[in-house]
Amino acid sequence: MNENRQDDLENKIRSLAEEFPYPQTPDIAGNFDWGKSGSRRRFLQPRQLVWIGILLIVLISSLVAVPEVRARLLEFLQIGAIRIQITEPTQTSTASPVPGAAIAPPTATPGFDSNLVSVLDLDGETTLEELRGQAEFPVYLPTYPINMGEPDRVYYQQLDEQSFVVLVWLYPDTDDEIWISLYALGQGTGGLKGEPEVIEEVEVNGSRAIWTDGPHLFVIDGFFQVGRLVESPVLIWTVDGLTYRLEADMSKAEMIRIAESLK
Repeated sequence: MNENRQDDLENKIRSLAEEFPYPQTPDIAGNFDWGKSGSRRRFLQPRQLVWIGILLIVLISSLVAVPEVRARLLEFLQIGAIRIQITEPTQTSTASPVPGAAIAPPTATPGFDSNLVSVLDLDGETTLEELRGQAEFPVYLPTYPINMGEPDRVYYQQLDEQSFVVLVWLYPDTDDEIWISLYALGQGTGGLKGEPEVIEEVEVNGSRAIWTDGPHLFVIDGFFQVGRLVESPVLIWTVDGLTYRLEADMSKAEMIRIAESLK
């Protein structure tokens, strides 16, 4: 729900609350027969319970309409094992950043070490063959684009029961220009993203996914040395209990197509 629709809904709720024909306050005490022993023998009538329920709904809706309360209720957006930090209600938007518009620097995350400036600085570099013998989960590759081939760099890190894989494809004839990076987080491994400029719910193979755009900080739980600033669009989705994270400077449609080709 975008901000305008959210505001419209809040205004409607407030308007309905003001015009709502509240019934006369029920005589709650009079509905109890205390008897000689002082014990209650009667309860509220069903019709009165309905009115109380309506009043509670209106009250809760009014509270959620307050920005401070709503922000506390929506501090994180969860997709698979990755939590996206948010300070405002989630905006589902297809709008792109305005060219030339100033972008505020991302907010730092407590415990976040952003010294890692590139995925290529990761520890644990290995080969695809060795990775498939080490990882406790299957490692799949995209089959789109058709000329993608195997990754140029492969990384695997494990800490106790947490582990993740990063596959990196470089632009042709370059040694350090990243084209696509694909993360696979094993079960029990989580990640935290700062708030990107755009957050949009999409689908990958019919299942819920999240696409984001805009600079933000990203860290994998327990692996604080891999924290870094992300500036490219990101697509996050889940398959068979694994959380995948695709990062590439390309369109949303192309990223979804890559994700759906994973085999």
